Amino acid sequence: MHEEAQALKSDGKGRAPVLKIVEFAAADRKRYLIWNQIRWTVFADEMGWKLPDHSVGESGFFDPFDEHARLLLGEDAETPIGIVRTLRVTTGFPHRELFEGHLRASGLERQFSSIGTINALAVIPSRRRRTFFSESQRFHGTAAALLVRAALDELSRSGVSVVLATVLSAISARVFLRAGFHLLDVPFASPDDSRFTLANIGRVLAGSSVHDVPGGSAIRERESGQVAEYFARCEALVFSHGTLDQLFPSDP
Repeated sequence: MHEEAQALKSDGKGRAPVLKIVEFAAADRKRYLIWNQIRWTVFADEMGWKLPDHSVGESGFFDPFDEHARLLLGEDAETPIGIVRTLRVTTGFPHRELFEGHLRASGLERQFSSIGTINALAVIPSRRRRTFFSESQRFHGTAAALLVRAALDELSRSGVSVVLATVLSAISARVFLRAGFHLLDVPFASPDDSRFTLANIGRVLAGSSVHDVPGGSAIRERESGQVAEYFARCEALVFSHGTLDQLFPSDP
């Protein structure tokens, strides 16, 4: 989650290197071990965030939410450099307790089948602030920006209409806000570790409606608009307290 959304470097020849993004499930053990190593290196070793034990538990997963998630791995010339995780909340809802007020106020507590989450966005230090090109997206951006776009595409294909996430710095917040998310909270101390400042974010995917997905798992256009308006009101209230840098006085 440490990366400026504004890319600063190319390969030195005026060309941006290609970022290949691979989607897989944790059953792909080889990729899963690589994916988790990046998560551990960035969040535990670099940031000092307390993660579940580094060894595989009885379930075979480092984090129980990984079992039903889609995992995305970004590769630069076959070198793994970044990760992100997507999950439909009907199969697991990380940090649900942080969203309870928003779920009630927006009416989303009655629309769980329409909600997805993005978690564990991380890029290794040597590849931050660099411009990459995604051939599948036909888009230039940092590795973090491209991973977020790919995560949104994956959730949209799965029938999700509303995406929730939690950020813990101004840097990660900028990445998500530039991808169309709204800041839902004035940042607050993490209940798990007061060294970290968190804020919830949300986005309604454009064009999502009950007609878009077989089985009608997405929310209807009217309800989608109401959620979008709620997110916009939350963000306006948050920014009445200051700029993004003022809201997050320091990055971990």
